[in-house]
Amino acid sequence: MIKPKLFFALLALIFCTTISCEEEESPEKTGCTDPLSYSYDPEAVTDNGSCEFYYGGRDMGQIDVGAVVDLNNEYNIYVDNVFIGRSTYFFPNGLECGNPNAVGGIFTSGSHLIRAEGNGGTEIREGLVVLNPQTCLVVLIENLPIVGGGNPMGSVKFWTNQDYGCGFITVNLNGVGSSMISGYYGITPDCTIDGYGGNFNDLTPGNYSYTASCQGYDWSGTVTISANGCFKLQLTL
Repeated sequence: MIKPKLFFALLALIFCTTISCEEEESPEKTGCTDPLSYSYDPEAVTDNGSCEFYYGGRDMGQIDVGAVVDLNNEYNIYVDNVFIGRSTYFFPNGLECGNPNAVGGIFTSGSHLIRAEGNGGTEIREGLVVLNPQTCLVVLIENLPIVGGGNPMGSVKFWTNQDYGCGFITVNLNGVGSSMISGYYGITPDCTIDGYGGNFNDLTPGNYSYTASCQGYDWSGTVTISANGCFKLQLTL
């Protein structure tokens, strides 16, 4: 006959042993064990293939290129010598990844050569960047070293964004000549010579005074021309 004290001691031992065995035999938690994944589970012990990644893959990332200062230029952007788009904006309030007006794309992580070519190759900027996986990298054009091109002369483009109903606008640039604006633009134009006029090219850098007029409207002021650049001056009411 088992005495009561011995019976309860044996019962407790059996109970503890049973609980311990159940804990040891419980399955390990499965899930995504890759810290780079946005579905990463820090408590998972065994990977179950559920990891998901931004940018279309684990070793991918994004590069966005733009400028936060007005460089008086527009740039064709290349990544590893492949053209990816033309930069026509600058972002005075800062540039964040994903801005639809920046030039960018998704690339494999690692080193990449970024090249920015100004209008007609007048200025060439170039530099190496390192893209980490699952990151978005902002590259500022003004931080890329100038490696070629260069034009000692500058240009200016006078333009409007609407029809003022006053006929053609005649622009006179002191010491240079005149040009007639015959149309308007929905967005800031580049300095390409087109059918709308307003162009003054191959100007020696410096300050120039100008006047402009059409029936009932007059404008005047000063424009600064810089080497290797194109200044876009909008005539507004």
